Amino acid sequence: MFEDAKKRYSEIRYNIKSYSFYVKNYRVCQCVTHNTCFIVCTVGKLFTNRICFAVAGRHKMSKLGIFILLSACMFVSFRDVESINTAVVAGQQFLHYTLEKNVNNFNETERNKTCSMFIKDFKRFWYNSSGGKYLTEYLSFLEEWLCHAQFSLECLKRPYDFNQFTKTTYDRACNRSVFETQCFSSLVAVSSVRGRNSSQKWNNLLRALRTYQLSDAELQDPCIQVALYDAVVLERGKYGYYHESKRLVLPFCQISWCGRDAENINRKPIKAWNCLPQICKVNIIITMVICSILAVAIVVANVSVILVFMLNKKLRNSQGVYKMSLACSDFLVGVVVVPSIPVSLNMRLNIPEVMGMSYNASNLSVQHDIRFDDVPHLPGINTVYYRSYLNAIGFFTTTSFIISIYSLMMASFDRFSIVRKPLAYSKDGAKLLAIRATVILWILSIILGVLPIFVGRSLRYGLLASTLISTSGTASLSLYVVAFAFPLIVMWVLSISTFVMTVRHNNRTRKLVASKNKTLSSRTEIRMARTLGIMVGVFTLSLLPVICVILASLFLVQIYPQRILTFKSYDFSIHTSFEFFSAVILVCNSLWNFFIYNGRNDDFRMANKNMYGSLTKRFHFRTKISITSSDSAPKTTIPSTPPNGKKDFSTVQSDNSPMSVLVTSKV
Repeated sequence: MFEDAKKRYSEIRYNIKSYSFYVKNYRVCQCVTHNTCFIVCTVGKLFTNRICFAVAGRHKMSKLGIFILLSACMFVSFRDVESINTAVVAGQQFLHYTLEKNVNNFNETERNKTCSMFIKDFKRFWYNSSGGKYLTEYLSFLEEWLCHAQFSLECLKRPYDFNQFTKTTYDRACNRSVFETQCFSSLVAVSSVRGRNSSQKWNNLLRALRTYQLSDAELQDPCIQVALYDAVVLERGKYGYYHESKRLVLPFCQISWCGRDAENINRKPIKAWNCLPQICKVNIIITMVICSILAVAIVVANVSVILVFMLNKKLRNSQGVYKMSLACSDFLVGVVVVPSIPVSLNMRLNIPEVMGMSYNASNLSVQHDIRFDDVPHLPGINTVYYRSYLNAIGFFTTTSFIISIYSLMMASFDRFSIVRKPLAYSKDGAKLLAIRATVILWILSIILGVLPIFVGRSLRYGLLASTLISTSGTASLSLYVVAFAFPLIVMWVLSISTFVMTVRHNNRTRKLVASKNKTLSSRTEIRMARTLGIMVGVFTLSLLPVICVILASLFLVQIYPQRILTFKSYDFSIHTSFEFFSAVILVCNSLWNFFIYNGRNDDFRMANKNMYGSLTKRFHFRTKISITSSDSAPKTTIPSTPPNGKKDFSTVQSDNSPMSVLVTSKV
């Protein structure tokens, strides 16, 4: 049976590679009444329909062949890999359900091959937050399929033991007596709260557990979570009645992993936030608050820069144009990119997770008017980030960063030009060139930002550094070289060359010209060159932690979850936290330029001070007027009679009272 499925697998994979086209709908399979084809096409109807499902219907494959076929779809360069992953899981779930009672029909060779294939598949994709890679069902599969050697090795090494839930799951599968001893008190406590007899046997406690309306506090107990799986195995079955929620990439947190049965999830969908320990929740909240404050500070600082350059005519030169462009891109960072960090964290932790549609042995169908866990269910498609959200945030992130670094590069080139050929430099011409270059830069940056939305898998927007959304894929390296590495190198070359030439020019001026104006002009040029160098240096320092993270990921093999044999959860959590910290440092660069201008540029500092001073005076004046106008009893000064006998009306305060009208008319 296995060899026949393997032969079909090779033939189907050849067809997929040869034709390489998509199935637009599932009509290809609808005309075939074969039960296998109906199942596969139903899965294809739920998720994106591909040629794999049509080929399966034509070949009338065995059930094990379906499983291999669906696994083969993983290796085909389809655009929507997540849909194929879910289809593979659906095939596995159906395989578990239909072959659960037919394990003995396989000989030892076929069984060992099946065990090895399943273990390999679980190792590759166990870390996915959705897709049905459940530790409870994985251990049950190894035990049920008589994978004795693999099961013993799994219990000995426990490679997926990361928290109390996974430890309890291993205890249930590998050391039953320890599991029941440790969790018996939890089940007794749950029964006692509801007035049930606490001296029941284990199986009776499990049966009663399924009937309780468990609170959130009770569901957070790892013993209760694993006992719920033990209860559904006792009452229902091993596959399709339980869901596990896991989150690996969380800053300042360990790996989160928990589980609930189908009935409790149907009553109240599980969220990853419910599985986090208290210290992790505190860290996440502090992180979100800091990012929110940082976003407000970046917006205020860059709005100030934009207003100062717009209102001060003296600052509207070529350098001012580039700094305005830089401030506008940093403003986008404060408005969109930085606020997306807490939003992404919240979405990652508070998206409700549900189970998929129900199914039975003959077909996939939705059941009604029954208890939710009376029938098994496919794994739910729990999408954390929608593609539209990733594209929108990724577009603004990529566009703003490209504009920032290229604006600095063009400002460096402008400063280099005036130092290299001061006599040929024209302020008006340089300003016009700066405006044109800035417009072209924004257009090209927008094009590069839109590009990943339409390219596909090789270049698409995804999650980087825990919550920062940027480009990913095989072609992203080329984009990073063009957008970041090249302008950064050019900036440093121009900045160093500008500073060296400015110092040389200053030394020559001191020797040949004794004019104070010339010396002052040279000092100004040196100061401006140093200011630009500081801006480039700060940007480089902000980018340095990101470079360190990238280099560290090339040498640290223990941070890759797909390499479970060398994977270390503690090192992975530290790397994730430092990755998040480096992303925050990078976006903080949008804040520092305001303080650099304020500290290095006297004209900017005075203009900024005058602007805020004027706003303060206007606000104070309006406040004073509102207070005066709100006075309900205005005072009237009676004209005083000086010694000369003439009345003085200069101190009369006019209002709308009859007395004031009379006095005014007399005057």
